[in-house]
Amino acid sequence: MEAIGTREWFLLLAVVLMTLGMGFGMATFFGRRNYILAAEWAVMCGSGSNVTIWFFTQNEWQWNLIWFLDAFSRIAGFNILLYAGFATVTHNFRPSLTFDVVLLVIIGLAAAGVMYVDWLIPARHYAFSAAHFMFVPLLLFLIYEMHRLGKQTLMVMMSLTVVLLTASAVLLDFAAPANNETNIIYNKDFVSMMSWAFGYLVISRVYVAMEDASRAKVPPSPLFNIAGARMA
Repeated sequence: MEAIGTREWFLLLAVVLMTLGMGFGMATFFGRRNYILAAEWAVMCGSGSNVTIWFFTQNEWQWNLIWFLDAFSRIAGFNILLYAGFATVTHNFRPSLTFDVVLLVIIGLAAAGVMYVDWLIPARHYAFSAAHFMFVPLLLFLIYEMHRLGKQTLMVMMSLTVVLLTASAVLLDFAAPANNETNIIYNKDFVSMMSWAFGYLVISRVYVAMEDASRAKVPPSPLFNIAGARMA
């Protein structure tokens, strides 16, 4: 194995921070019985753990797993699963275990498609980018909800999350920095890992704030009066 340089140590630090943040979020969602969100955070926690081990082993099968788990989250885990998961507190949506499993299998198949099906591979980055921008309306709604609930610190942190996650998506898919392979900090992988470490930890805390407000019988967002009545 080649010697690990400064750039690689910084990348490893970013991966470890992301893994810890995802692990904390996973435990939070399992504790609150939101298994669909717990599953997505578990995927990313597992991915980060796998990357950490791969840094020292360089096993090819781990490298392939890294890319598959990344595709799983970016194609639908970071958008469809989060919409479904947050519907628990916005619309009292309680999916069955069968629903969760079927949805995870469908996302896994979609991820495998963009990774391994020849005619889909050229569209991979466009699909990832489109998936992110499907996710942005939910992020903007979470900013609004934190403002409505008087959680100003979380509102600011969610605003920063939108900026960081959008920037990382653009860097990963279309606009890698010049000298990306040599820059220690300003490279697409470090920026993305740190963005995910921060952003998805913030999102997990936003979920807690929204669920606590729901349990405290805080009236739901007036936006739901526009979209329709809450599900029973």
